[in-house]
Amino acid sequence: MQVLEEPLELALPAERASVPSARHAAGDFAAGIGAERQDVELAVSEAVSNSVVHAYPSGMAGTITVRAEMRGAALMVVVRDDGTGLRPDLESKGVGLGLPLIARVSDEYRIEDLPAGGTVVTMRFGIEPGAESVPVAFAVDTGSLNDGRVALVDIAGEIDLDASPQLEAALGVPSPTAFEGVLVDMTRLRFIDSSGIRALLVAGKRFALEGLGWALALGEASAVRRTLTLSGLDDRFPLHGSREEALASLAEFHD
Repeated sequence: MQVLEEPLELALPAERASVPSARHAAGDFAAGIGAERQDVELAVSEAVSNSVVHAYPSGMAGTITVRAEMRGAALMVVVRDDGTGLRPDLESKGVGLGLPLIARVSDEYRIEDLPAGGTVVTMRFGIEPGAESVPVAFAVDTGSLNDGRVALVDIAGEIDLDASPQLEAALGVPSPTAFEGVLVDMTRLRFIDSSGIRALLVAGKRFALEGLGWALALGEASAVRRTLTLSGLDDRFPLHGSREEALASLAEFHD
């Protein structure tokens, strides 16, 4: 473990592409001081995404800052925006899922509206040696299995606010006129936040309405499965430990 004495300080434009930039930088800093990288990455991804989506209406420009530093035996991460303000709203798309995820992976967090405008999200994480992980670019490939009867959506890398439109597009293609079922292979996926979870939920509802069976392949010990469990929505997904198990479940769906 390398101890980093200088804090991390970022100033990023309030746009989708800033989400992975903030997440990777915070994850590198966390890994360098012995904090759990996956938890810090998830929390920062949610905080920055919430600011991008909710604090800047109608394409309003702005800046989001991220600061991370050691304070005693803890890592403190502060995400600040200069937008219109952000408050928890369980009916609002994204905030209702994102803030509970932050609460579950951080030891403590708070949200403050600034008198002059903007919002500050402060998060504290305990410092313990955690597993190293390397950021991987998002990729999604489509194809078919079982002589063209099953649509395959193969996902790799990381899904966040910036990458979720590509996932939504891939999941929006399978049609009941062309396929009997959809297999979403997530075994090579390293990271997912609420943006990706929402894309999967929306796709699952559409498949059900169209009579398409679907199954997700995802390793039992993967960090992505842990995130789904933390979201409290893991029982909403037809999860299987491998592509073979997922494919077998689709065969049973049509028997």
